[in-house]
Amino acid sequence: MKRSGSEGKVGALVTQIRRTTWRVTIVKDMGVTRNISWSVTRSRTMADCPRQGFFEYYADGEAESYAAWNLKELVTLPMLAGEVVDIVISAALKKVAKREPLPTNMADVGARNFRKFVEASPKIIASMRENARTADARRRSPYRPLQSDWYGLDLGKDYEQRLEKQVADCLLNFEKSEVLGRILAVDPVNWGPFTRSMRTRPYFELDGTRAYTSFDFYFTEADTLFILDWKSGKASQRQREAADSQLSVYALYGVHELIIPEDHIQVQAIWLQEDVAWQPHEVTSPALRACEQRIRSEVAQEISLLKMNEANKNRVEYRADRADFPARPSGNKCAQCKYRELCPEGQVACSHIAGKADVGDR
Repeated sequence: MKRSGSEGKVGALVTQIRRTTWRVTIVKDMGVTRNISWSVTRSRTMADCPRQGFFEYYADGEAESYAAWNLKELVTLPMLAGEVVDIVISAALKKVAKREPLPTNMADVGARNFRKFVEASPKIIASMRENARTADARRRSPYRPLQSDWYGLDLGKDYEQRLEKQVADCLLNFEKSEVLGRILAVDPVNWGPFTRSMRTRPYFELDGTRAYTSFDFYFTEADTLFILDWKSGKASQRQREAADSQLSVYALYGVHELIIPEDHIQVQAIWLQEDVAWQPHEVTSPALRACEQRIRSEVAQEISLLKMNEANKNRVEYRADRADFPARPSGNKCAQCKYRELCPEGQVACSHIAGKADVGDR
């Protein structure tokens, strides 16, 4: 579907359609529509910096829409390491689901793929810059452009090698883990991601708002749903708290989309830098209700950043303007933000930082 690239257009038109439940819809030029939604990533982005959220979710129709689209594709090296781990595990389990042998060289495959992705990044970025205002620039590539290459940061071979080793170590830990043994003990017909009978929408609806989820694996056994999420970063206290919050969202997916009773859902974050034990747990009902309220509150907060445009009996229209999505400058955060070349406040905040602008745990 064609996207608008009109210059100088301020903001995006947003429509709130009132029914028994309500949904907010972004109405684009050329008849393109997209619903305002919620996700863990969107939640973190809007909480950290609403300006970053504007570039991520509302840039279409802006003068910088093409630039924002390209920048949206950038990943940091730690993010790339995590994606490679996810890809290799998924590919291995897909083989088992097809009744093929489980690969025994996942660590080597992961390290090799990580190197390929790193080596491919400069060429991808050169192509993005050459075709900056054409459809080719917006074509999704299986390889990911690195934020450090885009901004000309030399992070050093030692850093790349540490992350390559992290990828291999995570996959080696997975290969020998109790978790993998537990998965393989279940008939693949009950593995959610790979069997047609369990393929469902990637979101659940709460009061008419789509809440998107992106966990890595789930399966059913007897009358219980097990949801697993691979983690390739360090299991700090802050990261564990964030994972617990994320797992509550995943449990809600089980409740609302898969229609599984709350007390029949078990979740676990799999911290692959450690020896992994099988320790799934239930998310309590109060935690689920708190998570639902958090989603409602954050959707309402995002709507509050929009300006009312016009009203009639059946719908209320809003406009999203960049000025209403304030930047929250912070040297380290702005240095790690992919959109900083579009944000004057971010450029000022990170102007004194050199080199290590791509470092961070996934």
